[in-house]
Amino acid sequence: MLWLVLTIGVLNLTIGFATAIHLGRRYRMLAAAVWPGLEPAPPWTPDSRSAGIGVSGSSASPPAAATASTALPPADTTAASPQAAPAATPAETTVAALQAEVSVYHERLSTTEARLRSEAGTADPAAISACLESLLAATAEYVRQQGPSQASLSAALSDDAVVQAECEAAIAALSHEQTQIQQARERLDSLDPRADVSAGHSALTGVAGKLFDANHRTRDALYGLQAGVQLSARGPEGLDDRLRLDALTGLLSRVGLEAALAEWWRKDPHRRRPLCLAMIDIDHFAAVNERWGQTGGNAVLQAIGEVLQNEQGGERVAARMLGQRFVVLMPDSDARSAVNWIERLRQAMETTRFVRRDEDLSLTVSCSVAQGIASDNPQSLMARAAAAVQQAKRYGRNRTFLSDGQFPTPVIPPNFPVETREIRI
Repeated sequence: MLWLVLTIGVLNLTIGFATAIHLGRRYRMLAAAVWPGLEPAPPWTPDSRSAGIGVSGSSASPPAAATASTALPPADTTAASPQAAPAATPAETTVAALQAEVSVYHERLSTTEARLRSEAGTADPAAISACLESLLAATAEYVRQQGPSQASLSAALSDDAVVQAECEAAIAALSHEQTQIQQARERLDSLDPRADVSAGHSALTGVAGKLFDANHRTRDALYGLQAGVQLSARGPEGLDDRLRLDALTGLLSRVGLEAALAEWWRKDPHRRRPLCLAMIDIDHFAAVNERWGQTGGNAVLQAIGEVLQNEQGGERVAARMLGQRFVVLMPDSDARSAVNWIERLRQAMETTRFVRRDEDLSLTVSCSVAQGIASDNPQSLMARAAAAVQQAKRYGRNRTFLSDGQFPTPVIPPNFPVETREIRI
């Protein structure tokens, strides 16, 4: 009886294998009829189990790509594809085009200024004349582009009330730059470096520096406009992450700071928690650019940015606004603690020496603290801090003013023990 059961079982297995082989052959025939050129599967061998598998130490080559005639119909990957980025608005496109023109001119100014500084002390009229011609050519090309670009900017943003202030600031910066360019061209047209090489070099360096400063102001204003346009079109969530950080210092940018303030207001709409905002403005920064050039000026800004980065603690957040102005947001800080913190920083900056190529200079900063009040919004808080720092400059610089909702008032500086330090840039 047992043998009968075993015999029946063996017969069932044999019939099953035979059926599977037959069906497999029919499937391959059907597949070849549907996709002509499909190669029949190779017979399985013990060594074929690792073919085409990324096993360490295997010498097998990856399988060759299928040809067009053997490729299977592509799978539908629509659901798995990432969502396409929204198309740029006309305002975004216009601002980006204008930024590109300003950046190209900025690079050409930077190259010319660096070359002029490298020629300092030499008596090579040909090199100075080449710098003059380069500056004239770059400026002429920039002016030729600016007319249509400014008209496009005004047309694209004429009806956008949200970014009206940023648009006006950008147009004012462009107008200021055009005035500087006109004055520079009058000066350059009368300049003959071959007559007096030293005087020509000095005059040309001064003109290039003024053009660079005006171009910096335009770049900053367009950066603020770009951020405003993006925020208006997409909201904070759609803001380009690259705009949230300042490329020079690594601190938050003006846009990143505004986003942080907006988030704070969202979490505390009734202003129950204390909030202070400190503003820091480098005194006489134009003199730094005149002495060390734009490269040296940027190095100073980077060094101060690093100081602020290291001074961040708790919930304090540092940002670079525009140019030589920085901001520190101080959540959950009252006016007294905020003033003490900013005064300690101001006094430390006063005793710091910046050294570059064996030359050193000292800097001072004017500061302000704006204490948040119930009627504030992010814009009014920033405006009060800016007004207070202007008062600090008006009253002699290198001091701190406090705005607690009334008129800005000077801070009586406490004496903090600070050590002289040296920062090499």
